[in-house]
Amino acid sequence: MCRRAASLAAAVLLAVSAAVLVSAAPGVYRSAEWGFEFSYPEPFVAGRYKHTTTAEQEARLREVGLEPAFRHAIALVEPARLGSRAALDALPVGDIAAVTLTPARGQKADFYRRQLFRAEWETTVGGRRVYRLPGYPGPYGDAMHYYLLPLRDDLVIELFAQRRHLDTARTETGYDRVIEGIIASFRLIPPGG
Repeated sequence: MCRRAASLAAAVLLAVSAAVLVSAAPGVYRSAEWGFEFSYPEPFVAGRYKHTTTAEQEARLREVGLEPAFRHAIALVEPARLGSRAALDALPVGDIAAVTLTPARGQKADFYRRQLFRAEWETTVGGRRVYRLPGYPGPYGDAMHYYLLPLRDDLVIELFAQRRHLDTARTETGYDRVIEGIIASFRLIPPGG
């Protein structure tokens, strides 16, 4: 009987330890569509921005080979800062400080390569070549941290985040460190797999 109690106690301890490890582990975002995955730290959660373009606006964008700016964007937010403002699948753009990742192919990726892949902005983060612009909007704005990660020949990841929280205190976010940790964690996976 003593052996059985010891085995049961060991199993419970192992289960509790595993649960603690899982809850302490970072989140993982995986996109089979784009062929990548990355890790992000707690307490962030992944969400999507609310679509605000009308059908007419989308049609005009399609005519010139474009699409809404946040269609494929992944928003990482801190739930404590989100409060009851929105659901994770319909986050309002610009209402809360967030880390935003947007994959780009085609015209948009080509634009980044031609206009923003400059030697003076090239650096290495986590063993990856990235372009860290001085700011955003612009390339010289002071509101955002802004990075471009060439992931494959046909894929560029745009990463940006507010430098300050959008509350009345306007404290530094430290999201540049979050972005750099995300960049270091990127892994390619087979598209569609």
